[in-house]
Formats: sequence, structure tokens, C-alpha cells
Amino acid sequence: MGAATAAIALAAVGLGWLALPRTSLVSSRRGLARIVHVGLGERLVAVRATIDGRAVPVVVRDGRIVPEHSLDQGAAVSVVVRLAPPRWLRWLLGRETTVATTVDTPVARLLDPIVIASHGAITSDFSMPVSLVRITTPTSSQVVHLSDPTARLTVVSPSSTLDAGVIRIEAAPLPWENLAPPTSLTFFRVDSADPIAIVSPSTSQLQPSTPLTITLSQPVTSVFGSALPRINPVVAGAEPVLGTWSRPTPYSLVFTPTTPDFWPGEAFELQLPRAVAFVGPGGTLESPRSSLTLTAAQPSILALQELLAELDYLPLQFHPATPTPLTVAAQAAALLDPPRGSFSWRWSEPSSLTSSSSTVSSSWRSS
Repeated sequence: MGAATAAIALAAVGLGWLALPRTSLVSSRRGLARIVHVGLGERLVAVRATIDGRAVPVVVRDGRIVPEHSLDQGAAVSVVVRLAPPRWLRWLLGRETTVATTVDTPVARLLDPIVIASHGAITSDFSMPVSLVRITTPTSSQVVHLSDPTARLTVVSPSSTLDAGVIRIEAAPLPWENLAPPTSLTFFRVDSADPIAIVSPSTSQLQPSTPLTITLSQPVTSVFGSALPRINPVVAGAEPVLGTWSRPTPYSLVFTPTTPDFWPGEAFELQLPRAVAFVGPGGTLESPRSSLTLTAAQPSILALQELLAELDYLPLQFHPATPTPLTVAAQAAALLDPPRGSFSWRWSEPSSLTSSSSTVSSSWRSS
């Protein structure tokens, strides 16, 4: 009889333990976390999420904690859930219990920056399934919402007229995440007797110190051997372009300027060791050749006006909000992105002239 009583007591204790409320936060594919209750239910009091101490608005849907606004990928989110146990257990558990966790929002990376196919579709592979993607090709741009997330996505359809090109891809694993910064996928999808070359960025918008990439449809060593391309100014006597060549992949060469030699408005000639079929802006092949004209970005008209005013070639003076450093790099950048400031007349004019010219003065203001 004593043994039976002890067994019943132990069973009662076990059942009581199983009935005690225990709440945990587990990972969720559609939210920051999922609230899991075990035992007698606890009442949800509040949910708080923060990033570096900054509050993140969230809602609870079907037990999942979901952000109300988009979050950056790779952010560390602290989640704290406050719960109230049943009244009759507050003597044991207290008025409230708290569970907390830290969630790192997932990050999707493009795995293959170069895709070579003789025909058909071009697909991109990601480090994890994505649910939102923006695809920008040489001829179009679209945002794709995937109800069924996937790690492999078709980015150029089999029916596309594009022969080759560079695609910008921005992806997010979860619908409530911001798209990642764009990454480039270079693709070739035609058979060609000649090697195909894609030059990026745009050959007519070179920035002073931006690296220039040449991507080939065949290995660099098969096309050029040990020889390297050359970049020369079109204008005779102009300063040579200084920089170094590197080969980040077997199919690509990158020229990195050591000084901002792609001066705004200047033209250059890219000379290759062997003729290749360049890809035009529309994604179609051009006739094979061994040279290509490169043009740096055109300077801003406002920047030129500011320089003319500073050199006393205008009846106005320019007053920069912040002086531009007297370095080649800073001066080159200022030609493309004019410094903020304002203009004023150099001398006093008759009121009849200044009043009629007030609109001219105001139109020469840099905002």
C-alpha cells in the first residue's frame, strides 16, 4: 500500500511538472522567431525587438514574430517576450516570465559571378533560398516575388535575344528583408568561334578611379596567354594611365588605377593582345576587333561653372560650403559631383541691373 501511494505521488509530481508552463523561441522561416508553449498556456504580455538598442516594430501572427518594416540582411535582432503564467501558479513562477533570443537576419549571396552556356536559360545560384529578387539586364528590369523560395533562379529565359551581358541581381531570403546591394552576374549564352569579351562598367561612363573589368568566354590564358591589355590616352602627349592588372577568376582581368587617371571627359583606347567579339550595350555581339574606345564620365556643367567662377572668368564668385582638398582624386571627384555652395556678384551693379538679373544670380546656386 505504501509503494502504491508513493507511485501515485510520483506520478502526480510528474504530471504537475509536465503541466508547468514553459515557453521557448525557436527559429522561423517566415519570421524572426516562433513562440512555442509547452504545458499550461501562458498569456502573452508583450514582445519587444531591438537592433543596437533601437526598437523594431513587430507583430505576432500565428505565433510567429514578424517585423512590420523591412530589415537589413545580416542584422542582429534582440527579441524579448514577456508572459504571464496562470494566476494559481504565480506563487511559484512570479507575476511574469521572460524568454529572449538574438536572431541574425539571413543573408543570401550569389555563388557564381560568371555563367557560360551555349544556349538556353541562364540560372543563378544563391547561398540559400530567396523569396524576393530584382533582376536588371541590359534591356529590362523586374522584381520577382517567389511564393516558394528557391536557391536557383532563372535570370535569362531561353527565349531571350541577349547573347551575353552583365546582370545586376539584388536578392532577399525573406519577404520582410531589404534587398541586398546589387551583385553582378556575367553570362555568355552563344557559340562563337572567337572569344567573347564583356567590359564593365560602361565604356562611356568611367569614373576616375573605378576598376575596369574584362570578362572572357574562355580562360584568360587561352585567349591572351601571358600578354596583358594596354590602356592609352587617345590624345597624344596626355599622361599615361597608371595601374595594375589582376586576375580574380580564370575568366576575368581587372585593371585598378593607381591614380585617378580616367579623367572626366577624356578618351582612352583599350588594346588587347588578340581580337575578340565585344558585347554591345544591347547584349548582342559585335565584329571581332583588338581595340575598344573608352570614355570617362562627362564633367558636370555646374562643376565647370564653379571652376570658372573661382578662376575669375565669370562675373560671379563661388563660395563653397566646404573647400575641396587640393588632391588629384578630390579634384577629379568634384568635376563629377559638384561641391555644395552658392554664387554672388563680384561687384556692385546699378539697382536696375541687379534687380533684372536677380533671377540669374539665383539660378547659379548650387544646392
